[in-house]
Amino acid sequence: LNAMLELQLDGPCMNGGAKLKPKFEHVWQVTVGDKSLASSRNMKGLYRLCLTPSALALVKVDQSDNPEPLEFPLMSLRRCGHTNNYFVIE
Repeated sequence: LNAMLELQLDGPCMNGGAKLKPKFEHVWQVTVGDKSLASSRNMKGLYRLCLTPSALALVKVDQSDNPEPLEFPLMSLRRCGHTNNYFVIE
């Protein structure tokens, strides 16, 4: 069990509040454009779009510190689609 926890924690098993890393099913590099919510929340830039069975996460690529991902539960996504080279999530 400890070996499994070490893989999830990316290091030796610690007692206390160690946070498990999510296991991503798929990861894509995306560019978040300057549209609607992205512009109002200053989200423009290069991200990794990470998909788990229950959530979609955006992790900023060009941050030097340890960035917290923006996580969206799949149940909260209304729709997704694509046009030409653009992929849209609502």
